[in-house]
Amino acid sequence: DPLVSRLKETPFVPVGGKLLCARDVLDPRVDVLSYIFGGEAVFPEAECCSEEWLSLLAALGMKTCIDRDSFLDCARKVQQLAGAQPFGAPRGGGPLSPDVLSRANLLAKHLIEHFAALVPHGQGQVGVPYHTLLRFGISSSLLIAISLTQWLLRWAVWERFVKDRIWQF
Repeated sequence: DPLVSRLKETPFVPVGGKLLCARDVLDPRVDVLSYIFGGEAVFPEAECCSEEWLSLLAALGMKTCIDRDSFLDCARKVQQLAGAQPFGAPRGGGPLSPDVLSRANLLAKHLIEHFAALVPHGQGQVGVPYHTLLRFGISSSLLIAISLTQWLLRWAVWERFVKDRIWQF
C-alpha cells in the first residue's frame, strides 16, 4: 500500500518537541522499555498514546517488543546512567543509585527470561553449545578434571620422587 509505505518514512509522531518516524519511537506499553527509558524523549507525546494511535504506530514500525537491538539500547542506557565507560573501564565514583540498580536488575531478569530470543542460534564456534548454563557446566567439569589430574600428579610423582631427590641433593 503506497499510503502505508509513505507514512513509514514520514516523521509525524510528536516526541519531545520534534517529529519522528514511527520506527524511531518506542512503545510505552512495553514495561521494560518504559522503565528503562522513563523520562526520555523516545515515547510518543500524550496525545498519541491512545490505543488507536499506538496500534497505528505499531503497524507503521514502532518498537513494540524487545529484540536484540533494543535490548542493547537498554543496556547502553543503564550503562550511561551508571556512569560506566565502554568495555568495562572503571567508572570512578560512589556506589550506584537504587534507581540504576533496579533498572539493571530488570534488564538482567529480562535477559534470563528471554535468552533464547535475544541470542541468535548458530553463532559461535563449532562444537560449543550456545546455552550459557551448558557452557558453564562443561567448563566447570573441565576445570575439576584438570585440578584432579594436577593433584594426582603432584601426589604420585612429585611427593615420592622429585621432592625426595631435591632434599637429598
